Amino acid sequence: MLFDGICALCSGSALFVVRHSRDVSVCTMQSVPGQEMLQRLGLPLDGFDTFAFYEDRRVWEKSDAVIRLARHLDWPWRIASVIRVLPRHWRDALYDRIARNRYQIFGKRDTCLIPTAEQRGRFIG
Repeated sequence: MLFDGICALCSGSALFVVRHSRDVSVCTMQSVPGQEMLQRLGLPLDGFDTFAFYEDRRVWEKSDAVIRLARHLDWPWRIASVIRVLPRHWRDALYDRIARNRYQIFGKRDTCLIPTAEQRGRFIG
């Protein structure tokens, strides 16, 4: 999971994923490994308006990334993947609205999230 490390919502989501999944690693887009992954995947190196989820040799973004990621969460959080029944344009419109306003609603960190010693094994970079 590649996420915006200065976004409070994104950082909180990454910590949630670390707590509630066993097999997902997370990486800030601003880190050296994050920038290398973005470049390798052909994604923008700045202007992080979505998080990216890499699975099965494919990169997923926006609501599709949420759905794919939710499948890796513990129960009952895994149930979030049921949003796949909604049309993608509805899901992505809601995703885009939240993404556009995330700093105003949830805040922005001065620096990227720094994992604790026990979280470090799940972070790339």
